[in-house]
Amino acid sequence: MKQPPMPCRVPSVMTLAFLGDGVYSLLVRDALVRDGRTGQGNLHEAALAYVTCEAQQAAYRRLLPHLTEYETDLCRRAYNSTHLRKPKHAKGDAYRCATALEALFGYLQWAGEQARITELFALCRESGAEPPRAGITDPSETPANTQTHRPTPDNG
Repeated sequence: MKQPPMPCRVPSVMTLAFLGDGVYSLLVRDALVRDGRTGQGNLHEAALAYVTCEAQQAAYRRLLPHLTEYETDLCRRAYNSTHLRKPKHAKGDAYRCATALEALFGYLQWAGEQARITELFALCRESGAEPPRAGITDPSETPANTQTHRPTPDNG
């Protein structure tokens, strides 16, 4: 990886996390489509298995041993940011790890490090990153006891 830009020119870690949220979400969506997933509902469900705080926390922990010193420091600053507004459903550590992961991907996007993004995202998807049964594409694979929501004029 090339030398990081001067620290005074790098956006704040929360700005990088904002950018990284979009980058990571797009990477997940692209990977699911390339994997042959189909159906909007199935794709959405499969994507959620990667972009929840808990899933991003697991991905972040897998990446830690592979990060450079600068990347580790950036993640630490994002994790420790006092500007986090944690959603009610998220656990503190999981949300902080997800923010650190997003800041990392935001920084790499901002710095134009596409090869590094690809490398780290591949590590995020390794061993255990695949969602258990999300994104079933064959209706015959749907468990019999699963109820599905069918929109009607009354329930939208």
